[in-house]
Amino acid sequence: MFYFCENYEIYKEMNRLMKLNLCFATIIALVIFTACAKDEITSLTLNYTSLNFSIRQTDSLVAIIAGNGDIQKFPIKWLTSDSTVVTVVKGKIEAIATGSATITAKTGTKTASCIVTVTNQLYPVTTEGYLVYRGDLFNAALSNYFDVYLAGKADTMVLSFNLPLNVKDSLPVGNYPVSTIRSQEDLKPNVANSAFAKGKYIYGSYYYKNSLNPVSSGKIVVKSAKGSYIIEYDLLDLFGNTIFGTYVGKLIYRNTVSASSVHAISKVTINQLFNKESKLQKLNKP
Repeated sequence: MFYFCENYEIYKEMNRLMKLNLCFATIIALVIFTACAKDEITSLTLNYTSLNFSIRQTDSLVAIIAGNGDIQKFPIKWLTSDSTVVTVVKGKIEAIATGSATITAKTGTKTASCIVTVTNQLYPVTTEGYLVYRGDLFNAALSNYFDVYLAGKADTMVLSFNLPLNVKDSLPVGNYPVSTIRSQEDLKPNVANSAFAKGKYIYGSYYYKNSLNPVSSGKIVVKSAKGSYIIEYDLLDLFGNTIFGTYVGKLIYRNTVSASSVHAISKVTINQLFNKESKLQKLNKP
């Protein structure tokens, strides 16, 4: 019996050592596997595969990558197929001229591309209008100043008018040539100065010529029918973009000169309207 018990104890000890060795072997295998993991990029995509731009419009492409190990070893390289049409720097693209170019991002063994088409024609899509009376804004005693905001889901057309001093609550029908205001002498009645904003991109000049893209020439025709305005515009900016379209509808009046104006806009609408205006002013500062 003693001999049996002694061998049983030896058996248990050997079994324990085998389990311990197996555990160590497993740990060593895991360490070796982890140490041998390959640094690599497994996928690369861009947030856009195609974009439509106008001349001098800018935007940024975002590269979305996935990989194993240290993916910081693989910087992203940006390339354009035609730098005379579109340039790219660290994902920021700028349209230079009409045409088409492919922007390509490369990292590791992966590539992703976006086709950018540049045109010189802009068609603002607007569904609601506001007529904002600002009075003799420049204290020139020459004209009253009005802004017409034509707003849509993504576009905002800003048409600025110099009107006779006796006009305070309407937009008279007529033809308005577009003139860039450089001095007070340019504040003649019955001329217009225009700006166009597509999302966050500004086309035109807000009050003066200092803007990202001043409008150089064009015309605006104002008509009325059955209590609604018909506003047609055909403009040309300094980069060669044509901006044209027609708005048909009412203009909600807003008097910024008199705090007691009976012509009210809802608080939400006012905030939306003047938030847009504030952005335009900031972007058009010299």
